[in-house]
Amino acid sequence: MKVNEVEFTQEEINYYSKEFAHLTQSPNLQKKLSETETKNFLKTLKLNKAEVEEVWNAVRGKSNYLSFYRFMAAMRLCSAKLQGCSIEASNCYTPQKVLLRKSSKPPSVFNPSTYSSNSLNCKIQVKGPTLVNSGWFGTSSYYIFDVITHDTSKYFHVKRRFRDLDWLHNQLCLHYKGHSIPPLPDKKVFNRSDTEFLNKRRKEMQTYLNLVYNHSVLCKSQAFEAFIKSHSINFEYEKKQVEELSESVDFVSLEDTFDQLYAHFQTQFAESPEFPPKLLSAKAQVDAYLPALWELSKAFSEATEQEVRSAKATEELLDLVSIKVTQKHFNTQTENELKEQIMKVEGLQNALRCFEATLKEYKKLQHVLCRKIQKSRSSIDQETAAAYSHQISEQKFRIQSLAKDLTQTETNITLEAEEFQQTHESQLHKLISGLVAQQCKYWNQQESHWSKLIKP
Repeated sequence: MKVNEVEFTQEEINYYSKEFAHLTQSPNLQKKLSETETKNFLKTLKLNKAEVEEVWNAVRGKSNYLSFYRFMAAMRLCSAKLQGCSIEASNCYTPQKVLLRKSSKPPSVFNPSTYSSNSLNCKIQVKGPTLVNSGWFGTSSYYIFDVITHDTSKYFHVKRRFRDLDWLHNQLCLHYKGHSIPPLPDKKVFNRSDTEFLNKRRKEMQTYLNLVYNHSVLCKSQAFEAFIKSHSINFEYEKKQVEELSESVDFVSLEDTFDQLYAHFQTQFAESPEFPPKLLSAKAQVDAYLPALWELSKAFSEATEQEVRSAKATEELLDLVSIKVTQKHFNTQTENELKEQIMKVEGLQNALRCFEATLKEYKKLQHVLCRKIQKSRSSIDQETAAAYSHQISEQKFRIQSLAKDLTQTETNITLEAEEFQQTHESQLHKLISGLVAQQCKYWNQQESHWSKLIKP
């Protein structure tokens, strides 16, 4: 476990710094706990001997002492264990319930709204993952995530695989064309011990689900309701129920196949269909916003990395722990805010691509209709003419249905673009203002700290 990669909350710092000072009998957080002191303390948390050894081996690294950071990592593992989870190093990367002494009075709780409004909208938490061994020698093993939803007075806790999120995304794309559906997290194949990638996927899943939850239309979808509320036993049945609503099987003859193939090539070689003026405006917005947001995100990441590198020179001066952890928490929140903004714009971009694909399908059906009409006119016998007449009627119905889809998709994109434009500038202004204010506060704290040290 790389303790430098673990993000601790201000609440954990507030509670555990006092506990650590009590155990080391010193207010100096630079001191370390010995193996004996640590194990004796862990036994007071109702852990048996084997569990104490597991926690110790998971957090100690190559040392026989625990620093303040590693002590907090150990407390996270203990908290996870007391909540029914296994003792795994991956649980160190996820904030857990703070363990308190019964006689202790809680200090002032860290208010996340000081840094970002994002956490207030985080109604869905994704925790884990947990490895489920399956198949010969674990060849079919997979990870499951705990999805916890706090919906007003209701509480839902379900277990989902990543492929379940993939199913949800496909259902949303199928039934909610033109809406800003966030992009699906990366599907890349990974090593089972790739803790960094698993933690990244967990965060992206949580961001995705909260964006859908906070969307006024997508949150009402039957697929999303099933995903966050249905128990694992009933979920597969719920998925089939949702899929049956959109299933339709059409018999396609060999002649129809050739007609569609012919129309496809005609559409491909024809000029690209023109976008309506309103959508051209939305497309221009997306083309302008997305590169700018990526540049801002990249610049912020580089600045944060530089800040981390420069902080290593003073990482042993643990009087600065509170300042550093607060700054690190703020950087994480800002990075998440930027990621959300990027995902919203990418959702709009995907909606525009969906409209373009639907428009091409509409043109293709028109080509198929023209071909059917030509065949009907050149047919010799009455029976063939009647068959073509029936196919023409069906084709016209499909075109009319697709035209309605295009109109609705255009309306959806226009509304999404207008809403995004109204909120984007204010959110970005708030984000950058908060970033500048926090940086000023951080450097003022640094200046104050060093000024006190160099005074005679």
